[in-house]
Amino acid sequence: MPKLLKGQLWYFDLIIALTIFILIIILSFKYLADYSRDISITSEAETLSESLLSEGLPKEWNEENVSIIGIMDNNELDLAKLSSLQNMSYEMAKTIFSIRSDFSILILNRTIGMNYTDPENLVEFNRYVVYRHDDIAEIIPVTIVVFDDKSK
Repeated sequence: MPKLLKGQLWYFDLIIALTIFILIIILSFKYLADYSRDISITSEAETLSESLLSEGLPKEWNEENVSIIGIMDNNELDLAKLSSLQNMSYEMAKTIFSIRSDFSILILNRTIGMNYTDPENLVEFNRYVVYRHDDIAEIIPVTIVVFDDKSK
């Protein structure tokens, strides 16, 4: 009977170890890519939220001169600015907000932006603003949703 060399079984162990190591590396890269995308979409949601709940630039902006979209005036909701945003094209608003992801803004029973049905990643912020009408001041919610649409 031939005698087995001691190194023969070692190659089999090496192949198993390398396979496990390569699988761990591949899974790590996939996890890191997903994690960085989650951080990116959260950052975009924060940027959109901060811009939206400001006065905008210039303070009395319109579609022709806007550089920062904001719907507030003296810390209260400005319906004229909200209407200007609602009348603005989605792509123009997305460009001015400087975000790559899609967005949807829900305020006063209005939806501004894109509807989402099956998003891949989604970040939702709920912020509150003062809305003054008929000599009554209310605190109303503003829901800001930033998402990646699977259908694209």
